Parts: sequence; structure tokens; C-alpha cells
Amino acid sequence: PNGGVISHAQRHSIVAEGRCTRFLLRPYLYYEFLRLDLRKLILPQSASPYFSFTAAQVGSRPAFHLTEEDHARGRAVLREMGVPEDRWIVALHFRESGYHPTVGQEARNADIQTASLAVREIYKRGGWCIRMGDATMNQAPEWEGLTDYARSPQKSDQMDVYLCGSARMFLGSSSGLVFIASLFGVPVACTNVVPFGTSLMAVAGAVCLPKRVADKSGRVLSFAETAQHPSAFDNLCESYEPAGLDVIDNTPEEIQDVAIEVLERIDGTYSESAEDIARQNAYKQLVTPDHYCFGSGARIGRDFLRRHKAYL
Repeated sequence: PNGGVISHAQRHSIVAEGRCTRFLLRPYLYYEFLRLDLRKLILPQSASPYFSFTAAQVGSRPAFHLTEEDHARGRAVLREMGVPEDRWIVALHFRESGYHPTVGQEARNADIQTASLAVREIYKRGGWCIRMGDATMNQAPEWEGLTDYARSPQKSDQMDVYLCGSARMFLGSSSGLVFIASLFGVPVACTNVVPFGTSLMAVAGAVCLPKRVADKSGRVLSFAETAQHPSAFDNLCESYEPAGLDVIDNTPEEIQDVAIEVLERIDGTYSESAEDIARQNAYKQLVTPDHYCFGSGARIGRDFLRRHKAYL
């Protein structure tokens, strides 16, 4: 587990660490009323209660917060990395296989090159992107407004948490870092989400972009076909190749659009038409109680649904 997350958790609760402590507490696990089985909450085969739980947190106070001491340490590291002090930051993370190289999970990966237009847009608006991740990731492009923190000597558990918690926005793909940002109430734009059954993230208010799916002939499936296909219920993403399906990564334009949408929501300038609301509802109606993300408080990007309205 990330040591920075544990440090923040210890500010709010008692965290038991060490083999001896775990051994002494183990007998209490035999009493069901003293035990919370997270496997039942997070890892069911159908709808997870975790999604409806997070949906109920919309507008509530964030679980974690950064102190002045956290900010002082974090800003000092940002200066070391050459991030201009007059720029607000965006935590950027596009998943690769290095950190968790499980066979079949490649469908969840995303190419950081597709973030080019979003990085440019964020820089134009006064922001600076910090590429998150770990040292196994490919080298980041040398773009104006982007720092490759993942492969830098400044990387640490504590800084991971600081960047997620102090960002104006988290822009990335489905990974554990999304949830760290959400603990601090940081708005999330989550791209390249698969399968359909998880396309609405378990992050209240997140704006998501699912990967579309094509069959052997190259025909792109409608959202209804995707929702009903067995791959939609395979949270491990192992069904695509055996079924002869390809997943289609989000384009640079789609990722730029969702970044702008979240920034507009933050600034209070976001708007949508009656047709946009109808398309959002049409997508959510495809999510049934058999899908993992049923009850989610997230939404699909407005412009993504505009672009692909023919597939609704």
C-alpha cells in the first residue's frame, strides 16, 4: 500500500501495522459484527454497493485534506522539478502494464501521446500537467506544460498523494490513483475506461470516457450491443481477444473535450442542452443491476456522447 495514503488515513483513524499487531487482532475477524468484508463491497460479480455508496457522497466533505505543512513540502518539490509557481497543476496518469503486468489487462492501457491536445489546452488556460505513474513507464513526451514526475528522482509515496490531492483536476485512465484524488475531492476526468460494466467510475461526479468496441469485421458496436455483450461483465478484461473484439482508445480530441468539460465545471461555465441530458440518460439506462457500475454517481462526457450519438 502507498505509505502516503496510510499517513493521511492515520490522521482520521487508527491504522494497525506490523505482523505482531495483525496477529493479535486476527481473532476479532471471526466475529462478523466486528468485520467489514471489503471483498463483498468492491469485488462482487454484479452491481457493487461501492458505486451507490460513492454516489451518495456527492457534495459531501472530502475524506482527506492537505495541511500547510503538506503544501510547503509539496511546493518545494515542485520547484525542484521546475514547475512554475504561477501555474496550477493537473495530475495526469495514463495506465501502462509495467506496474501491474497482468495478462489480459492490456485493454485498460492508454497511450500518453493521445493526451497531447489536452496538455496543450491545460497549458493555454494557465495549468501545468504532472505525469504520474512509476519508473517502469515509457518516457513522457517533451511537451511544454508537462513534467515527467513518474520517472524523476523526486518520486515518492508522499509526493504521489500530494500531487493527487493538490491538483485542480485529475486526468487519466482507470487506475488506483483516480481514487486517491477523489479522497481529496479533486474533480476527475477518467478516459479509456473498460469494460462497459465499469464505464461509470466509482467516483462521485467523475466525467468518464469509455472505450468503444469493434468486432472482427471492424464494425463498431452500438452502446446497447456493448452493454449486452459478455465482455461488459468481465471486470478483468480477459474476454475481448477470445471473442474477437478490439477496444478503441479515446482520441486526442475526445480527451481534450473531457478535460475542457471538467475545467468548465470547476469554473462554473459548463452548460448542456436538453439533447445532452437525454443522451446522458439514454446511456445510463443501458446500465443494469447486473453491471458492476450500476448506481454510479459518475457521468459520460458530454461531447463524447455528441460525437457518438449514432451509437446510442
